[in-house]
Amino acid sequence: MTADHAPANDAAAIARPTLAAARVTADAEWRTMDDLLRRLPPQAWSLPTACPPWVVRDVVAHVVGQYEGAARPWLMRRRIRTARRTHPDLGPLDGQNAVQVEEHAGRSVEELIALHATHAPRGVRALARMPWPIRRTRLSRVFPEAREQPEDSLDFLVRVLASRDAWMHRVDVADAAGVALHPGSHDVAQVLQVLRDLAATWVGPPLLLQLTGPGSGRWTLGGAHPPRAVLRADGLDLVRHVAGRAIRGELDLTGDPEACQQLRDLRIPF
Repeated sequence: MTADHAPANDAAAIARPTLAAARVTADAEWRTMDDLLRRLPPQAWSLPTACPPWVVRDVVAHVVGQYEGAARPWLMRRRIRTARRTHPDLGPLDGQNAVQVEEHAGRSVEELIALHATHAPRGVRALARMPWPIRRTRLSRVFPEAREQPEDSLDFLVRVLASRDAWMHRVDVADAAGVALHPGSHDVAQVLQVLRDLAATWVGPPLLLQLTGPGSGRWTLGGAHPPRAVLRADGLDLVRHVAGRAIRGELDLTGDPEACQQLRDLRIPF
């Protein structure tokens, strides 16, 4: 049986990770980012990224800030309050992110690397220990932007979003610096959760995704009926695309033009 004729899997049936599995993915992610940061040449830190106006050092400052806020929620709340005053034009999430970057603007590269190595494991550990009654809380109570997510809860943040944000920004850093990614099992876990969220938010006709790389396989969106369109792509490129980033390869779309356009327009919040 060829890859093009292998049985397809329903992306909506992908399970959410357990807390233990999410912890493994998050730990692997910060360690992989730590390794990447230590290998970046000095000139890479000032290169533009897929998150304008941020350059690489700004992206790293944001990632550090996210881990700091996870381990010290009072710091996150203070940054949100600061953003209301200094960035009234931004929502709570974007405002907090801007304050994170500003607070670390004077850090050297060495300091940012050290801060990441210190706060990343603390943030991962704090999220993994969050009690269930708190995890049931709606994330939109803090960040109204969370209403756009497939699940509006701190539990979704703990098990998916927190490590996804760090993971996507590692991809941003590597892409900006021209560093090759060598995906591992935790990258696969991230792509699979993106596929699940695509299935949860897709409102178009049935599609077939034939992926290589992380998340490789045949995946259906919109049910198991005959697909109206077929996408062939690398799993990382699909994620880059739905995250609004430039892809590195090609999205090969065939089939119904309207369905193809719907997929081209599809985005999920990161």
